[in-house]
Amino acid sequence: MAVFLSDRVDALKTPIIVGEMEKQFDLTWVEEPARRWDFLGLKRVSNAIRSAVCAGESLATPGDFLPHFHHHALDIVQLGLGNGGITGALQPRCTASRNNSTPFCAPSR
Repeated sequence: MAVFLSDRVDALKTPIIVGEMEKQFDLTWVEEPARRWDFLGLKRVSNAIRSAVCAGESLATPGDFLPHFHHHALDIVQLGLGNGGITGALQPRCTASRNNSTPFCAPSR
């Protein structure tokens, strides 16, 4: 099971919210448990919960992902094909793989 928090909560409240959910459900990942650009907040959440942290669909360029990779803020890198198509998705995918993150592609809306 995955939980989609949609970038609507802050990194300080998320571990409490997700911790309560983890008591009742076996969560595979939590999507955007902090603001998408808040790589330190995403890392803080990742360290505080059992579930994997997933984000990145709305990041537009490979350079947008670099701070997330540098700080190991994402367990699962979500690549949106709407941001550069296949080529745009392959660039951060390669970097994600080198940083022990698991990339996956989200459907374009």
